[in-house]
Amino acid sequence: MGLLKLAFRRSSIKQFTEADAHLKKVLDTKDLVALGIGTVIGTGIFILPGTEAATHAGPAVAISFLLAAIISGISGMAYSEFASALPVAGSAYSYGSVIFGQVVVDWFLGWSLILEYFLATSAVSVGFSSYLAGLLQTDHISGFNSILAGPMEGGIINLPAVVLLLVILGIQIIGLSTTRWVENVFVAIKLAILAIFIIVGLFFIKSNNHVPFYPKEFQTGAFGLSGIWMATSGIFFAFIGFDTLAAHTAEVKNPKKQVARRIIYTVIVAAVLYTLFAIVLTGMVNYTKLNVSDPASFAFTFVGQKGLASVIGIGSMIGIFTGVLALVFASSRLIYSFGRDGLLPNFIGKISGSQH
Repeated sequence: MGLLKLAFRRSSIKQFTEADAHLKKVLDTKDLVALGIGTVIGTGIFILPGTEAATHAGPAVAISFLLAAIISGISGMAYSEFASALPVAGSAYSYGSVIFGQVVVDWFLGWSLILEYFLATSAVSVGFSSYLAGLLQTDHISGFNSILAGPMEGGIINLPAVVLLLVILGIQIIGLSTTRWVENVFVAIKLAILAIFIIVGLFFIKSNNHVPFYPKEFQTGAFGLSGIWMATSGIFFAFIGFDTLAAHTAEVKNPKKQVARRIIYTVIVAAVLYTLFAIVLTGMVNYTKLNVSDPASFAFTFVGQKGLASVIGIGSMIGIFTGVLALVFASSRLIYSFGRDGLLPNFIGKISGSQH
């Protein structure tokens, strides 16, 4: 019984707030917005609308994005409530420790989050390589593709993905101020690129590309909506980034008000941009041709706008960069929480002054 009580021993909010007291409260509204949008509107908006439209939903992929946003919004409300009540580092891991117990439940929560961030980082980094390959037109360069894919994909090493992660690691080592500045600037550029895609793309929409809006080949299964639901399940992966805001609660100037609102705002902004992007993309190119790794650039190339395709390709890479940066930033705070609580070596729970 002693071991059982120890396993489910709950941590106190006071214990966490005292342990996180050395973290400087420097993140404000614009930083939170940049982190949220930087994470959520990354590879998901530049790749998923095309692949999900081609393989699961057709032009109705826009509905899938709305459904995924609603589901994410419900989850976001829960995160908002916890972030307001428990303004500490560690996101769901710390919440689980206070509510359920430190060793059993929160251990699995913490490692699940770490694996989630690592998986997302890997997937997003590969997306970066795909856009780079499209931008450089590597199909015309002999042997170049061998360094754009890992061994499981017929290559040797995905070098751009590795370099991307090393660059982001360097930014993280320099400190929080640099990370904030880079994220804020690059997210602003990304939003400008998305605006260009949506506004300019409107002029190249062909209404017949939206007919039928929900193709018959995807209307199998219960209620004939299986394709839309399959796309929704894949798209939900794109919305996971809103929880990264909760990982930084201890460093927010006014966490009880700012974090909760910014989580909800992030989901709403992402839903609007994803939906508009999907409508424009499937209007420019028939959904059957969109199963490519760089649909945004492909769409403008398809309509004969190669110059804009290059601009969109560069913007997409910037957008993916911000997503990886925000994910690595959040995972560093999560791992710090493990060290803070003694679940990893104590030195991992210490942050040097240079990080701020």
